[in-house]
Amino acid sequence: MKIFTLDKASFESQDSLSINNANQRFDDIISLDNSHFPQPWTQQQWVDLSSSDSFTIYYLLDSADEVAGFALFDIFQQDSRAELHKMIISPHNREIGKGHDLLHGSLNCIVIRGIYNFVLEVSVLNDNAISLYQRVGFEIIREVKRFYSNGESAYTMQYLVNSN
Repeated sequence: MKIFTLDKASFESQDSLSINNANQRFDDIISLDNSHFPQPWTQQQWVDLSSSDSFTIYYLLDSADEVAGFALFDIFQQDSRAELHKMIISPHNREIGKGHDLLHGSLNCIVIRGIYNFVLEVSVLNDNAISLYQRVGFEIIREVKRFYSNGESAYTMQYLVNSN
């Protein structure tokens, strides 16, 4: 399974075809977020993200060359830490291992960059996501009451990769 990457450099290429492709994939990712995430981001949040040096989006394509899912990280090189902000797999690509492949592959790509500490927040009600994160190695470190705007609580989860 091939994992693709979008980051700030993707939109600053000298090649107009590369920029057009990056813009199309970025639009596809935003559409997936709007259609299938319980708390989709606003257009302004996506604009702010695209100007950040620390963001990286890893994504998979399905057999129809459509975005099957994505994982959005903020990578803080100076702190050797990455935060997973969003991960979405389109409904017709769920339950077939694509979520695991995307998360595992993304983490491996980030570890190669020297990052070994990963954190995320996930709704305490999202059993499927919690299970996936635990299978990959994340552990619940605390519960944050009323984390989401709808009053829902979240778990903060962490994954520390042994760098030896």
